[in-house]
Amino acid sequence: MPSTGKELTCVYFPDLKPWERDGVRPIINALKQICTVHEIESNHPIPDGTGAIWVLAKNWKKAVRKLRNKPGQSVYASVFGLSPDSRNLFTLLWRNLRPAEFSNVKLFAHSPINFRFFSELEGLRKDQIVYLPLCGAPPTAAFTKHVAKGPIVIGAFGAFEQETNFNFILNIAHYVVRQRPTAKFQILGTGALQPHLARIVTDLGLKDNVTLVQTVRSEEISALDILLYAPLRNDHFLPLIFGAAAGVTAVSTELPGIDTIIQDGKTGFVVPVNETKPMGELVVRLLDNPSLRIAMAAEFRHQLFKKLDGNRIAQEYEREIFGHQTASASQAA
Repeated sequence: MPSTGKELTCVYFPDLKPWERDGVRPIINALKQICTVHEIESNHPIPDGTGAIWVLAKNWKKAVRKLRNKPGQSVYASVFGLSPDSRNLFTLLWRNLRPAEFSNVKLFAHSPINFRFFSELEGLRKDQIVYLPLCGAPPTAAFTKHVAKGPIVIGAFGAFEQETNFNFILNIAHYVVRQRPTAKFQILGTGALQPHLARIVTDLGLKDNVTLVQTVRSEEISALDILLYAPLRNDHFLPLIFGAAAGVTAVSTELPGIDTIIQDGKTGFVVPVNETKPMGELVVRLLDNPSLRIAMAAEFRHQLFKKLDGNRIAQEYEREIFGHQTASASQAA
């Protein structure tokens, strides 16, 4: 570890999903090259002398409350999405927090929509929240995605629970299967309603075309050829980032900030939100044009990881976490 005098402890909480851990891994690895980084699980004590803490949890409010940090210690918390006990984004408002309890916490928003919500609608000060992207690590091997001999696999993420984008994805699948009866879909996600949703797939006559995969692993994306991105809330773009690394062609709904990830018509396609037919038509086009699909996936991978360079982004995190220390040291000198 470098002896820079800068220490950071990353505290992982059990509600953080494996693929969200994968999303911060390249940043933490790069930070280890420029400062001292400790990685611990939440049930382990924080090492003495730690200069700053980065809370990595789905329910960051609950995690920060459990964290026994020292008075005056800087705490940073990633906003990965809603807390498990929240029904909508409005239950996560800063106004509901006790100011004294979270006065030394700064939020890392990983999507433009989360940053805009907290900074503009809730009026957080610049020193309370910052937008910092996540980045997946691109494969070290050369890009070798080729036309598959078997059926092209179209994938999407869908929560297997009451609040879900499942119906929209099934509408896309139904449209595509009517045009191309052999099309194959995989819907990746977790939730207790998987058996119920599987019966819906069967009732719609899509049992041979649509498979539900219970997973929270980013590796599952590597089996896909086309990724449909239509989340109810976009918290970090991680599926698209992992998809780019795996050589997947992306078709996304028009989300705030999507232009930072996809160049429409060049590195992927962007369609209006909740518009079934435009997305279905693009999927059919990609199925019928393998050279377009593969060329677009290669350009997606190249352009995105040129933009989301892990070392450069890690420097942004370093400035946010330790910048005030550097400034104080300079003033003292």
